[in-house]
Amino acid sequence: MELQLHLPSGPQRDWLYRMPLEMVDLIFAQLPFTDRVQCTRVSKAWRAFLLEWWGMFRTIELRFFGHLFQENLPLWLSILAWVSQMKGSHLREFEFFCSCMCSWNSAADLLDRLLCNRIEKLLLVLLNDMHHMHAPSHSVFGSTLSKPVQTA
Repeated sequence: MELQLHLPSGPQRDWLYRMPLEMVDLIFAQLPFTDRVQCTRVSKAWRAFLLEWWGMFRTIELRFFGHLFQENLPLWLSILAWVSQMKGSHLREFEFFCSCMCSWNSAADLLDRLLCNRIEKLLLVLLNDMHHMHAPSHSVFGSTLSKPVQTA
């Protein structure tokens, strides 16, 4: 796989432009989706890089633990705005944990909006008890869909 991005021209003081692209790729690949979104707020250069980077939307994991969908509405609107900026079908893994059916139904709507023709892992978990938040057990309703990764 060849890594190429269109970086702004001109003198750059940001480490993002001084490091080899492979190193930058490894650094951002270690971050969860929500942290990558927060990194877009560091500077215009970081935002431009991350929105064009192939790994930005490769793995998305979302956790909502409220009993009312209205509690999560601002976050949903933000997620939909981010999803609309996806270029191509890069999504490979989608994990969703929630504690109410309203969020569960909204996750289905979100999946419908995503380009998921290359998805390899799908994990949807509806938590029936808040103490399962960090360690889901057999009493948690959830399902996974996985397909083997094809190697060349």
